[in-house]
Amino acid sequence: MSLYWEIESLRWIIESSSLRIKFQKSLLNRLLEPRLLLVIVAGVFIFCVGLIAFLYVRFDSEKAGQVVDSFGILTSFFSGITVIGLLITIYLQRRDLEIARRSLRNQIQELKQTRNQIKISNTELALSRKEFKNKTRH
Repeated sequence: MSLYWEIESLRWIIESSSLRIKFQKSLLNRLLEPRLLLVIVAGVFIFCVGLIAFLYVRFDSEKAGQVVDSFGILTSFFSGITVIGLLITIYLQRRDLEIARRSLRNQIQELKQTRNQIKISNTELALSRKEFKNKTRH
């Protein structure tokens, strides 16, 4: 019995480590997607520009105001992109919900047909039983 549990625990360790490796590979694949990579590069670029601006200003309030004002257009740009992304997300969700509704309707139809087939099979089985009983009595 002890050997069995040792084998089971080893199998569990191997399965969990393979799942961890699969998760790490899928995470790496997701990180290497072009869109996500573009977002990461853009974020690093904005961070670097902000850092350079911060070091350039050196706590001078007039220069700081000018630098912050120059990034005002980026705020509007990212807000616009966010709204567009939200609209696209809503559209995709509506489309997915419509697909799910169609699939559900198809499943309901299939279940109705299955129920009808079961009723027919039960009726035929009942008739077969009666015929068998009648044949065995005679």
